[in-house]
Amino acid sequence: MTPSESNLPPGECIVRVVKPTYHCRPADTLTKRAFLPNRGASSVSVLRYTILGSDECQRIAVHIIAPRDYGGLADAVVEVVTHLGVHVVDRPIEEFDGHAEIEYGIRRPDKPEPLDPTSNLQLNAWMSELARLIVYRVDPDVASPIWKGPCPCGACPQRTRPDAQ
Repeated sequence: MTPSESNLPPGECIVRVVKPTYHCRPADTLTKRAFLPNRGASSVSVLRYTILGSDECQRIAVHIIAPRDYGGLADAVVEVVTHLGVHVVDRPIEEFDGHAEIEYGIRRPDKPEPLDPTSNLQLNAWMSELARLIVYRVDPDVASPIWKGPCPCGACPQRTRPDAQ
């Protein structure tokens, strides 16, 4: 599959784990840094909310980042993302099913060196638009084993973990 191919349904809900100290302004609004690929990468990780559900997304979020750094989930339907010209691709990982990536097709350099000007402008434009369009939902109880915040993408599926009832 090339980076230019999206392979998730347009109506599927995806979420990005949010670290408020790094990804947000003081008013709990996302910055473009929430969508900045790591050095050497051309994509950012997201979770397939439609597959995982809210409780599992929260559990994974707290597992992959320090609980003190976790603040909530940022969500959108795939169509909102792909409308910008970037792609959402299913990229399962060993730790869990339901991993995907927002793929820009522009790889950040491995070392602290700038991208070429055209790529830099394009990447920054995409990240800024994603920060504007994707909804950040603060987790009101990060210590809880279940998601108690608003339903990502406006629709909460049934609980995905039997112990979270």
